[in-house]
Amino acid sequence: FSLFCSPPVHGLDVWRVTYTPDHICALDGSAVDISCTYTYPSTGNDRVEEIIWFTKVFSTDAVDLRRDSDYTGRVQYYCKPNSCTVRKTSLRKSNSAEYKFRIITNYGSFTGSPGVTLYVTVSLSAEIMEGSSVTLTCSSDADSAANHTWNKKNQTLVNKSQQLVFSSIQVSDSGDYSCTAENQLGKRTSEYIFINNEDSPKASGPTFTITDFTAEHNGNYHCEAQNTRGRYRFTLMYVPVPLVLMSSSGEIMKGSSVTLTCSSDANPAATYTWYKENEDSPNASGQTFATTDFRAEHSGNYYCEAQNTRGRQKSTSHPVFVAGKLCASTYTGLIILDFQ
Repeated sequence: FSLFCSPPVHGLDVWRVTYTPDHICALDGSAVDISCTYTYPSTGNDRVEEIIWFTKVFSTDAVDLRRDSDYTGRVQYYCKPNSCTVRKTSLRKSNSAEYKFRIITNYGSFTGSPGVTLYVTVSLSAEIMEGSSVTLTCSSDADSAANHTWNKKNQTLVNKSQQLVFSSIQVSDSGDYSCTAENQLGKRTSEYIFINNEDSPKASGPTFTITDFTAEHNGNYHCEAQNTRGRYRFTLMYVPVPLVLMSSSGEIMKGSSVTLTCSSDANPAATYTWYKENEDSPNASGQTFATTDFRAEHSGNYYCEAQNTRGRQKSTSHPVFVAGKLCASTYTGLIILDFQ
């Protein structure tokens, strides 16, 4: 984030410091540049002895940001005759303040006042609780009233107002947003701000309960415990619960091609083995079991076994028989293949 100042003023035998604009908004953790131009009286023998940026004054002494313990290792000066820029990195919310520039010569000193006000706000890329309310506000320092619009990256207009309000934010709202301010003099668009709600907390407290579990709840869940000593994230692992589906090429008759697919929601991921009832040896391994030329000797009850480091579980089913055709269970799990 950079500020561009007006060009140096030449030919004026006066003290002057110029900042443009007079305030900045920045996100915590980001970097910001504040620049100024300056002039001072010329006597022919004058020289600049020191230039400093500061926010604090003790008695009449300004505390140079380079020596301020609140900015240790996070401040750099980039100066040349009649202009100077201070760069602050790894911004914190506590860095919100008025920043001033002071020039000291062998004949005197001068401070540009008022200075530049910096507002540091919390980044929205931090965790946001799903279902919570989030408001983005677009502000500008235009001399005449501006119209504001909000856009989401790679999408059309999101909102045509100064505030973009999510009354109950959802995972689908995650993304990069920008605001545009426009008046009769022109328009400017802000940098993108990232809203991350894809890995946001779903609940707080020692227990998380889903009362009406549906397919959209599928996924890996984590529990994070935190106290004054730190935080630790636990990954929840669970035994796979297999589900078997069957597909075939056209009508399911003798000689048909039949494919059985076994899937499960497991953490860690599961491996799969296929069995035919009353046979000890597995018929196949892998998520699918295919028979390209189904014959009478293939008839029987098939099931899959899903296994991970947490355990193993067999699929289950209720058999359904249709005379003269291959048939499959309409229930999850055990597949009944029979030809009569």
